Amino acid sequence: MVVSLKNWKGGEKPQLTDPNDNIQLGACYLAYLADNFGGDSTAMLAAYNAGEGTVRDWIQSGGGTKAFDLSTSVSPRRARSWRR
Repeated sequence: MVVSLKNWKGGEKPQLTDPNDNIQLGACYLAYLADNFGGDSTAMLAAYNAGEGTVRDWIQSGGGTKAFDLSTSVSPRRARSWRR
């Protein structure tokens, strides 16, 4: 993500409060994740929400990327801890 920010609109800093910048930045981040997870949309969306490192750790531990596997293996207690 940091690499793509270097080239953001001629080096300008994106304004996250600007809806256009926010949507474009989110789309760029999703494209980055799609590339890094080989087009696996489940892993990509999980990484968008839980963080890239968390999903990589999950996959490397043998957790798989099926939506069922990702959603049923998280305890309700842990899921509650993710709320903001």
